[in-house]
Order: sequence, then structure tokens, then C-alpha cells
Amino acid sequence: MLPVVIATLERYNLIKQTLDSLKKNSIGDVYPIVIDDGSKDQMVKKLLRELSKANEIHLVENEERSGVSYSRTIGIKLANELEQTKDSEFVYFSDNDMYFEKGWDQALLKAIDEHPEFGAVGGVRHPHHGVMSEVNWSGGTIKSSDQQPGFSMLIKKELLDSLGGFIEPDSKKGEYGREDTDLCNRYREAGYLIGAITPEVIVHCGLKHVEGTDTAGIEHLEVVRKARPDLIFE
Repeated sequence: MLPVVIATLERYNLIKQTLDSLKKNSIGDVYPIVIDDGSKDQMVKKLLRELSKANEIHLVENEERSGVSYSRTIGIKLANELEQTKDSEFVYFSDNDMYFEKGWDQALLKAIDEHPEFGAVGGVRHPHHGVMSEVNWSGGTIKSSDQQPGFSMLIKKELLDSLGGFIEPDSKKGEYGREDTDLCNRYREAGYLIGAITPEVIVHCGLKHVEGTDTAGIEHLEVVRKARPDLIFE
């Protein structure tokens, strides 16, 4: 099974939508590894515990908020140890505010299989990441850039082992939210490309990622929201 590592905190409507779409729209076998980073919302805790009890997800509950990098590192370790996922060649990283379109998993796996020069491939781009180059895959294109957000990354386990995963930013140095940038820089320095496929197979439904961002990012989100009135955006 393909391990899907989801670091989550609160946001009941979004994590439910994420997990529902993952279950409904994955074509292959996937297994969510959910790390709850200290949610206080009892609805969130009840939902995740019920899914864990039904063996639909593997749940880890951090006793206190420890950060997304810490949570993803736990997910990587479990992806290599759990019986359901230890034989998978890849790990997929998601946030708790995504909607997975039908066949998202097969599209990403096929694209990276056809282009192993990519170290990480995502199913949705952040609108303000520029395109450095573009290659075709059998279902569309892969647009490479200097960075792919950690909220949508498919990575080979062997690269996580050799080049490392997400390193927690040093707040004392003013480093916040740079864990995916750091990972992408290391992978690019090792000679790998980073990018996202088209057509996009995942919708990012969180509003927080555009707070304070450029106008293009806000405009892009408004276009997506109008095109998908069936989805929850928060």
C-alpha cells in the first residue's frame, strides 16, 4: 500500500473531506498515516479515533504540538515499519486540507515512473512558484520549479533515506515554514528535479496558505473556489 502521511491539527471539516476523498478516489491501495499534532477539538479526536479503530487509518496523537516536520518524520518512520506500507517504494505527503480527485495516486505514480529524474512530484502547484522547465508524461506534463510545497509531495523512500526528510526550522534564526524549501534545495543540489503534474489531480482547500501571499495566489484560489462549489474551503 502507498503510505499517505498527513500531519493534522484541528480543522474538522477539512480533515474529514481529505480522508473521505482519499478513500473514495484512490484507485490503488493507499494507507493514511495520520499524525494529530495536539488537536483539542473533540470532533476531530473522535473522527480520527473511530477511523483508527476501524483500521482505516494509522493514528498517532502527539501529546503536545510539535510541528509539521516532527509529525512527518514520525510518518516516514511508520511508513517503513508498518506491515501495510513497508514494501511501498514511495511515500506521499499531504496536509489536512486537500481534496483528492479520482485516480490521483495512479497519475502521480505513473508520472514519476516515466520521469525518474524528478526527486519529488506533486499533484497541485502553489500558484506563485514559477515554472523552470516542462516535460511530457503520458497523461499530461510535469512542470518543474525551484520548490514543491510539502502539502503535496510523492517521494521515493530511498531518497528520504539518502538525502533526508523534513528538517524542523530553527525559530531562533527566524526560520518558519521553510522545511519544504530546505528539502527541495537539498534534492535539487543532488541533481534531482522538483515539480507538479498537470492536469492537477488534487485541490488545495485551505485558505491559510494565501494569507499575506501575492495577488496571483489569491486570484488563483478564487478561481478554484468558483470552479468547485461542491468542496469545503476554510
